[in-house]
Amino acid sequence: MNSAEYATLRTSSGLSVSWIAEHSGFSPDTAAGWEQPGGQPDSHAVRIVETVTAWQLEQIRAARGTAEDGRPLTLLLYADQFDYYTIHGAQIPFDAYNRLVMRIYMDQQASGIAARIHFFDPEAYAQWLGNAEDTRSQRGRWAATLNSDDAR
Repeated sequence: MNSAEYATLRTSSGLSVSWIAEHSGFSPDTAAGWEQPGGQPDSHAVRIVETVTAWQLEQIRAARGTAEDGRPLTLLLYADQFDYYTIHGAQIPFDAYNRLVMRIYMDQQASGIAARIHFFDPEAYAQWLGNAEDTRSQRGRWAATLNSDDAR
């Protein structure tokens, strides 16, 4: 992969140079140099970008099959990194997640599948959660309520 291909793939995935540098063990200056004309991206960094991109595409394909009964697919966006990392952990960078949500939204719209974006409200989630433990399962149940008027 040449420097222009690498830069395009990294940027379109929402991955920052500093995040790639941190996860590939290089300095940000070195990682930025891979994107300059004549630069040669590190093979480990290329695999990281390719892996994140493949995961994003997998998520887009999976989202196509999730719309039920004509109800829109609800996609969550977060106002800040704190809320995002509190809910999802550090599995994928905040900007890459936001890019993924927008790509899914655009794919759903282009496919004629209803989709909507919901901005995460931590206070509303905490109120819904009440005294229950905050788990991945609870988050899924809460997200499902965003498509209906159902209460917990």
